[in-house]
Amino acid sequence: MFADLPSPRFTRADSPNPLASRYRTSDDRIVHLVMLQVMRFWAETVTAIGRPDLAEDPRFTTPAAMFENRAAAVAALDETFASRTLAEWRVALADISGVWAPAQKAIELHDDVQAIANGYIDDVAAADGSSFPLVVNPVQFDEAPTPLVRAPETGEHTDEILTEIGLDWERIVELKVAGAVL
Repeated sequence: MFADLPSPRFTRADSPNPLASRYRTSDDRIVHLVMLQVMRFWAETVTAIGRPDLAEDPRFTTPAAMFENRAAAVAALDETFASRTLAEWRVALADISGVWAPAQKAIELHDDVQAIANGYIDDVAAADGSSFPLVVNPVQFDEAPTPLVRAPETGEHTDEILTEIGLDWERIVELKVAGAVL
């Protein structure tokens, strides 16, 4: 019935929901806001970020007004988030009821409280008996996560593979002496 109607296209700058977007901080990090009910979270969020004036601004107090002035709302949030570092935003946003998260760098994952609590990081035993943290497989086919195992050490399976393909020990030693295999 609606197949012939084009879907509306919005850019980030005129997003219909300014609380479902990403904002750059003063230290060039990104904060993602994921609050799908803009009117439910607007006043609380803008107050938490130090802009209570936006909660009372008539351009943003009704769904129709918010949609009409969405570009101004995004611009106000862009300017506000650009005024502080990610560390400062973590403190300011810590107690809001809406969903938000920083875009993290890979190195930060090992210290992420939620990633650790949810079991997204596990320790893997190395060949020398030590262990190191690793991200678990994000694909899970049942209730038990896929166990993490280390990658083989360089040359660890060389002898086994060469004997499987039919080489005898004399030939394997020749290849090792020649530096062709480890």
